[in-house]
Amino acid sequence: MALVPCLSCGLLRTVSDADAAIACPVCGWKPGDPVTPVPDSDALRPVEPLPEQVVTPPPEPPSHQNRWLIATLAIAAIAVLVAMVAWPSDNPTVQPDSVAVESITLPPPVPAEQPAPTIAEPAAPVIFPVGVPVIAFTPGPPTPAVIRLSRADEDFELDRMGDKNYVKLTGVVHKLVLRGLTDGAILDARELRMDSLSVSGVIDRGATLLIQSPQTVVTFRSAGGVSGDSRVDLHVGSGSVTFAYPGSDGARVSGGARVTITARSVSMGNIEGENTIVKATVQPPGVVRFNKLDGGAKFHYWMSDPTDPFPKVTAGSIDGGAEFKHIDPPEPAK
Repeated sequence: MALVPCLSCGLLRTVSDADAAIACPVCGWKPGDPVTPVPDSDALRPVEPLPEQVVTPPPEPPSHQNRWLIATLAIAAIAVLVAMVAWPSDNPTVQPDSVAVESITLPPPVPAEQPAPTIAEPAAPVIFPVGVPVIAFTPGPPTPAVIRLSRADEDFELDRMGDKNYVKLTGVVHKLVLRGLTDGAILDARELRMDSLSVSGVIDRGATLLIQSPQTVVTFRSAGGVSGDSRVDLHVGSGSVTFAYPGSDGARVSGGARVTITARSVSMGNIEGENTIVKATVQPPGVVRFNKLDGGAKFHYWMSDPTDPFPKVTAGSIDGGAEFKHIDPPEPAK
């Protein structure tokens, strides 16, 4: 179809529209109207065609063979790098020159003056000569002084002990004579075998006497006896313990003293004072007697075997809340 431009604006129109005198749709001009040029306008300019775009198709995925080739090349490259790192270099590494530094020794710091510590060495047991019949004691260490006796046919006399003296007797002796214990002194004769023990002095002020010798005859000859919170253990089996004599008050037990006896015959004098207690285990055929109980003192006794017959008991006066009683044997200590 033939096109002709509008004489006013230049719009291309068909020949049939121009011949039919149809007005221009842009400027309204039709054949027979004067020609009025239309000012230049972007809307009347011909449209330039867009540049042709070149579309690049996406790359095709590598084939199976290409993948193996890439993997092989990558492994080869890694192997080359490892070899380059591990292979020793022909050119040794140049170390920087070491700088010699002269060492300086500083004098040690001077410590502050401190008094030297005093360490007390443990005292060794003292062995007394057996041939000395009488031994005088002075204040000594808390460890016991050991006296070993071998005098089965002779007597041994021990001087009065005090000031917390601590003596241990072992061995055998015919007769032991003790002149007294006081002021916390301790005489441990549990490993000494003797036929008899004679206590001629008082045992007081927290002293301790320990005897364990079967068939021993024990006699307290001082009226002061045992007092002042002292402790006396006399385990003589089928032997005897005597604190009293016929017609006299005998040796007293008083002042919170504790006397424990195991014997066949127990003869006590006066037992006096609060917290003073005498305990006796009696073996058959037993004898138990005392002169007086007073001031809250206690005298308890029992048989070594509950099936044994009762001992012969001679009781004196009991005053001031004192107590004299037969009791069951106490349970053994565990």
